[in-house]
Amino acid sequence: MLVDGIALEPTDATLRSRLAALDARHPLLLLTNAGDVTVTTFDGEDPRVIATGRDASWAVWSPDRTRAAFLSDSGDDEDWHSELWTVDADGSGQRLLADNAFSLGSPSWSPDGRSVVYVTTDDFDRNRGQGWVGLRLIDLETGAQRNLTGRRFHFTTSVVWSPDGRHIAFVERHIYRLEDSNQLDVRGGDVFLLDLGTGESRNLTKGRIRDAWTVSWSPRGDRMMIATDVDQWASADPNHLYRLDVTTGAIEELETGGVVTSYPYWSPDGSMFAVVQDDRVVRIFSEEDVSWVRLPTNVDSVLSWSPDGTVVLAPPKNYQDVTHLIHVGEELGRIDTIRVMFDNSYSSGGPPQWSARTR
Repeated sequence: MLVDGIALEPTDATLRSRLAALDARHPLLLLTNAGDVTVTTFDGEDPRVIATGRDASWAVWSPDRTRAAFLSDSGDDEDWHSELWTVDADGSGQRLLADNAFSLGSPSWSPDGRSVVYVTTDDFDRNRGQGWVGLRLIDLETGAQRNLTGRRFHFTTSVVWSPDGRHIAFVERHIYRLEDSNQLDVRGGDVFLLDLGTGESRNLTKGRIRDAWTVSWSPRGDRMMIATDVDQWASADPNHLYRLDVTTGAIEELETGGVVTSYPYWSPDGSMFAVVQDDRVVRIFSEEDVSWVRLPTNVDSVLSWSPDGTVVLAPPKNYQDVTHLIHVGEELGRIDTIRVMFDNSYSSGGPPQWSARTR
């Protein structure tokens, strides 16, 4: 089902009433703006900086939305190093956890909020294009770090926890130096499952998916969604989506229509997931149906669900445009709009988050 979204402007009285209701039910969006970690209400009239002077990026809510983890530019661009910090939602309790985080990968909270996994480049020499990009786990109570991958994997990315907190899934890729160039390229990709109790890992895809790039675990625990890398942006079939059954290992490719498709984002209860296609269509998959909502302006590829799973937040590709709040279910096609300032470049990872990330 394809519907054209009808957007209300932020000045509309009815919209103001709706936004007030959203603020009452699910207050505070998390974002970065001009490098500051910021929380704001839906009307945008009460933004509060909770971490400043850090040149922050990739801020992510803890599962209970009382804390945020984020990366801070360490000035060491040569080695892709950033600092990993946490901060309470009221701006107190800023804490430096690590100074060796990969600058282009967001941290990932455990389901109980007691640990954070991050990607590290400690064992990788960027100048030579050699080494290992691995995973570290930090116990937030003790500060103890655990090396999860050692030198077993070349380049790990897209870390996601199982809902029960006993496993993590991630993608391993391989780094190559381009011929006659100092530039590095990342190719290939398989999805691995790591048992946090035993430290053992196993390959879930075993070459059955070409160029796996991201993995997202359903909050129900039974399925994963896997998105492939965009091989050639000008091609007619740029990337693919796959659904993996965690129990059987069966893989099913989903029809994407041969267009550029974003990473999948699960609803908090795992009953739906949403993607962006061709910059202006949000596609929502449920058990029973697939719906398309066509938006009036281009949106970013980073989506966020409301904590109750009734609304999808789609930030704009151009920061001067409005952010869309797309209602699902019986109100599918109704769109409210808000104006929120945020860092929306690829490297900053700053678009607003509503609930804890489910990608």
